[in-house]
Amino acid sequence: MGHDSDADINESMSFFEAALTAPKVELARPTVRKILVAVDQSNQDDTVCALATVLTKRWNASVHLVHAYPGPTDEAKDRYLKERLAGLEGDGVKATSSRGEGETSADQIMAVRRAEGAELILLGSPYLDDLRVLGQDSIGSTLDLLMARAKVPLLIVREPKENVARCLDDILLPITIHTEENVKAASWGLACVADKGTIRVLAIADAEALKTAQHLLGTYLDAHALEPEVIEELEAKENAGLNAALQKAAAEAGLACKVKVRSGDVAAIVGEVGNDHDCLVVSGCPQNPESAAYQRVQGFIRGSSNPILVV
Repeated sequence: MGHDSDADINESMSFFEAALTAPKVELARPTVRKILVAVDQSNQDDTVCALATVLTKRWNASVHLVHAYPGPTDEAKDRYLKERLAGLEGDGVKATSSRGEGETSADQIMAVRRAEGAELILLGSPYLDDLRVLGQDSIGSTLDLLMARAKVPLLIVREPKENVARCLDDILLPITIHTEENVKAASWGLACVADKGTIRVLAIADAEALKTAQHLLGTYLDAHALEPEVIEELEAKENAGLNAALQKAAAEAGLACKVKVRSGDVAAIVGEVGNDHDCLVVSGCPQNPESAAYQRVQGFIRGSSNPILVV
């Protein structure tokens, strides 16, 4: 599996040397003025609303609440929406609510998102038995459609949490050399992390890194015969610009920034590292359901016990 390193980036000579020659990376933190919160009367709704409360107060933002469901108006569901709205307002959150139009719940959520101009969608994912019924290749039709079509990031709550604010003390940022959205994910991680919190960069070299190694090293070398440490060094060099930018931004904000380099299956490693403590996993994801990166993020969602921000 390779070796682990929890040293700060500026204490790691390999990352420091790589950063000296890496292209400069600019991290532009997003501005969030409104969060669209989708409730569905599931076990995750308490955590979804608690997370919305923490983030809106941090960002000085507002919430628009929606309970999306197909078919005619359901008085019980509309009453539940009003109760959730009152709860948010009681917690000091500036909140409104409405129901969108569309044949599916995902269509309704996206319609409301466009109408309200929200920059982030916060919702729950299928949980426990519901997730097992879906099989190995789905995270539920609503979430599948939103991942493929929504024009803003999704903050997904997988399991209920008693203290959701604690998840924001530790941001886990899995990055690979073949995910173009790494920089955007890092920017969102910086926006979400709590004051004096920690950004943990989890640089992972998997099978696709071998293909990159083969290209860079030449066809006369067998990339599959390389030692894990060699592949991990390649991963560090490819992400050196991003790591340097994160280290600088973290230092300026009074945050800790640490790096762990691993090789192996991405989803398995993210689950192993992320599920041993409360954190927020932030991952870039192309909106192409056929891509390996998209399928990896679906694996994160299925296997994570922590909230996941998909950008």
